[in-house]
Amino acid sequence: MKRILVVLLLIVATVIALSTTAEAGRKKDNKPDGGSLSYGEYGRPATLDPITSNEMISLRITELIFNGLVGINEKQEIVPELAEKWDRSADGRTYTFFLRKDVTWHPKEGEEPKPFTAEDVIFTYKIMMHPKTITPLKVRYEFILAVEKIDDYTVKFTLKRPILNALAKFSFKVIPKHGPRNPLYLTRDDHFVQNPIGTGPYILKNITAEREIILNANDNYFKGRPHIDKLIAKPFADQNIMTQALMFNAIDMIVLVNPRTSPRSRATSASSSSRTTRFRTHSLDTTYGTRSLRTSVCAKPLPTP
Repeated sequence: MKRILVVLLLIVATVIALSTTAEAGRKKDNKPDGGSLSYGEYGRPATLDPITSNEMISLRITELIFNGLVGINEKQEIVPELAEKWDRSADGRTYTFFLRKDVTWHPKEGEEPKPFTAEDVIFTYKIMMHPKTITPLKVRYEFILAVEKIDDYTVKFTLKRPILNALAKFSFKVIPKHGPRNPLYLTRDDHFVQNPIGTGPYILKNITAEREIILNANDNYFKGRPHIDKLIAKPFADQNIMTQALMFNAIDMIVLVNPRTSPRSRATSASSSSRTTRFRTHSLDTTYGTRSLRTSVCAKPLPTP
């Protein structure tokens, strides 16, 4: 594989690298706290909820705001998230999830945080599968026959038939029962799709007049508060302008640049080494390290074995 310099963003992986599984509050991993990170997106997300969204720009945001019952780590392993453990029946048709009891939803302004419970899981599944909810997820979960609340922190899914890798499919993002205004189905007209409430490491602060999306660190995140205080997603209508914004330090990261701009990016990296950290990566699903909270991230592919 040709070694080319590609500038990319994986905000989620950055957050993972700057976060470790821990109790809520400041982490004690000797990594710096504070600062903000701005990144460029080519285009604007249509929605910010995990159910009606269907483009990568939205998905990058929802990964930071919401959690699933399980997650997939950088090694492609299934790990606990909202569920701390689970049981699978011998015939592979029943999955029982035991939920964490220390998770709260992002608070609405002027309100106390509400606890996450099994009601939210059942609500998410039902609203996702409602005929009037337009979502690309619906076809992925037709294998589920029923969902049942055992108690406030235990939920059971019964499948129509055993399927391969069923557990990984429970990484769908859970939304709060008190979130959408319509309790039956979700449309893009609902206030919730532009004002999401999740359990994740970042809370939507606001969307500016320029359509910049500002996320603040969740102080009460159950895995531990993220190190970076603020993330800012800045939309660009032109990829060349977005690349220039990176090179002139107007933003810290971008999702992807045209390889034709690589020489200019490389030159900028060489002249701005104090701001730049280079990473080796095979793909977007990777672990990142960093020397600075405000840094342009240049990811260089590893040579093909």
